[in-house]
Amino acid sequence: ADELTVYDQSVYMLGYTWQVACELQRLMQQVDFDLSNFPEYGAEGLAYQLNRTPYNWKPVVVHLHGPLAMFAERVRWPDKNDNFFRVADFMEGESIRSADALMASSANIADYTAARYGVERDSIHVVHCGIDCRIFRPLQQDEKRRARPTVLFVGNAAASKGIWCVFEAVMGLRARYPDICLQILGQGDQLDALRGAAAE
Repeated sequence: ADELTVYDQSVYMLGYTWQVACELQRLMQQVDFDLSNFPEYGAEGLAYQLNRTPYNWKPVVVHLHGPLAMFAERVRWPDKNDNFFRVADFMEGESIRSADALMASSANIADYTAARYGVERDSIHVVHCGIDCRIFRPLQQDEKRRARPTVLFVGNAAASKGIWCVFEAVMGLRARYPDICLQILGQGDQLDALRGAAAE
């Protein structure tokens, strides 16, 4: 059969969660999973969650990285009037409320999710992303500080990741720290625009 041409991101999300459920069912015929862990973004685990019964029940953990509603409020993406936002917000909310356990990458994300989707804040466990503490640690008294203050952004240089908020914050600090440097480690569709804005 011919594949459906998808013109709207919300249609893609609906199809993707269905594909995830189908693939997970196929895998579970080979391996007996004890639980599944899904990100909340795009509610990719929702179809699987909705299709559970007492006879095929396996627990689901939803990992909160930042719901789209939070991005819409804080970085103004996606547009709250788009189908994409309305469908994603509904799907993510259902996935979050249907989870057997929730964990968040930060207390800020946990607080936002609890308030937005009506789940108990105490039910959300905060599990910070792992870092190498031998490399990323506070400087010791006897260590020399960098002469030039530097802000490092690591990730996709896309508007949805808040790169422009970081850029504007660094520009706002230039009066106090005239030699401040913003280093971006990553690729993205905003790099040329950022270079142009920095040059201005």
